[in-house]
Amino acid sequence: MQNKLMQMVYPNNPDRSVFLHRAAFGRSLAKRIGALEQPSRGMYLLTSFGKELLALPEEQALDKIYKLHSEHQKKQRETAKTADSFAPEKNLEEDESPAENHIEVDDDDPGTEWKTRLLKRLHQLSPDGFEKFVIYLLRRYGLELAHLGGSGDEGLDEIGTAPLSLVLSSRVAVQVKRYDPHGKPIGR
Repeated sequence: MQNKLMQMVYPNNPDRSVFLHRAAFGRSLAKRIGALEQPSRGMYLLTSFGKELLALPEEQALDKIYKLHSEHQKKQRETAKTADSFAPEKNLEEDESPAENHIEVDDDDPGTEWKTRLLKRLHQLSPDGFEKFVIYLLRRYGLELAHLGGSGDEGLDEIGTAPLSLVLSSRVAVQVKRYDPHGKPIGR
């Protein structure tokens, strides 16, 4: 039975397991509403709120989950609107025009491999967004980093320590650069 569940795939994406996709969505939703916490990579713990949800009758728990999820989505939309209204205008001489820089990603195309889709999505991020993503990723792997940024930082974005073992660490400096998929030179 378990093997059959894992073999179910989406008709328009035969490389994607329905079971794994829905399990990942459920885990993500539980984290967003505060029912699950992730103290470290690959470890998930049920919070006291999560235990309260499990103790409720199914229909009541689902109503509460839907309400919290809806509130979370509303906050995200409001935050995005606020961030857009305060975002500085881009210097089009430094950056490409938005039309040239936009790369379409077709998630439903079964011929597109996950690595290609990931690279396309990373190239769609703004330079600041890409830097934040890379720093987040490094922190998830245990690096303790402090942001430098700004003018006169000699190109360094973060500085801190990287664990070498349980008792040893090394001082590191991080400079995030994203290569241009069209082969254009990367500026400072």
